Amino acid sequence: MAHDTARATAPSVQPTFSEYFARLFEYDRWANRRVLDAMRSLGTRLPAKPLDRLSHLLVCQKMWVGRITGAGEPVTDFFPSWPLDQTEREAGEIGALMERFIAQTPEERLFAEFRYTSSEGDPYTNRIADILTQLSQHGCYHRGQIAVELNPLLAEPLATDYVFFCRKG
Repeated sequence: MAHDTARATAPSVQPTFSEYFARLFEYDRWANRRVLDAMRSLGTRLPAKPLDRLSHLLVCQKMWVGRITGAGEPVTDFFPSWPLDQTEREAGEIGALMERFIAQTPEERLFAEFRYTSSEGDPYTNRIADILTQLSQHGCYHRGQIAVELNPLLAEPLATDYVFFCRKG
């Protein structure tokens, strides 16, 4: 397995929750980049389903930031079929959006109640920290599915586990 030589941003000895979430989404960007690189390596052998899964997890991140901030267009298609080039662009833009959102959200707001209406029209209340945790876990879940689908086609297994990200630092 190839190892990354780039250095992950190491958290302080006792990170704040803002630092913790910043690191989780730094990992998220790293893992998405690895998935995109693996997809790109397959060329015309890339199946549509894994690409659609990655597009889905990205659009969900965009939807939640928009929902929390009240900015951006409402998301209506949670399962877009983007071509690889568009998925790469969206991954960069949405990764930067998540980074800015976390950097600009005061620590105390992470644990404040956030009221919203789901895409089904149901009212809910959650903490922003819980939503960020959901997004992180959602990405891990779908990247695991993507790895299962792509690994038989790849020269090396796709490894996007958090510990691999940590080891590069």
